[in-house]
Amino acid sequence: RESPGVAVSIALHAALAFIDDWAGKQGFEAGFWQSIADLIVLYPQKLPVISGMDLTRLRIAALDDAIRNRIRAHYPATLQEVLAERIRSIDQSTTTFHDLLSHAFLSAFQELVQVLDEVQAEYVPIQGTLISLLRYGSFPVGRLSRGKRDVVDNDAEVMVILKQETSLA
Repeated sequence: RESPGVAVSIALHAALAFIDDWAGKQGFEAGFWQSIADLIVLYPQKLPVISGMDLTRLRIAALDDAIRNRIRAHYPATLQEVLAERIRSIDQSTTTFHDLLSHAFLSAFQELVQVLDEVQAEYVPIQGTLISLLRYGSFPVGRLSRGKRDVVDNDAEVMVILKQETSLA
């Protein structure tokens, strides 16, 4: 009989081993972070059915913290490297380039809105983001006739309304 706690523990140990093996190396193989994500995704899926005893005995929270700390230490440099690689590998001459780009912008904007909603922050889109949303109901590209596109903006502007002046740092 499969133990969800043991399965999660093995997956998190494997993810940690991959991260430790990679740490300090320049670059990473294609699919590296997806492999890590595939291992880590088991954790939230199985968490509701893992017994409290297994959580403690298998030190699952400690594994989660170890992975988080290691990724956090390398996140800025890795993010920059991933973004640079994606920019280099995109063929802007393809007919799907603008669709992919628009989808990426919209996905990032939706994620921002989700986070702001989760923390119950008041916010409003502004500038080109607001214009695009009002004009087309989408962001950042609106579709015109004859397959033409109106690229309203190439970034997102959102004003977050704070109840009092505070530092966001």
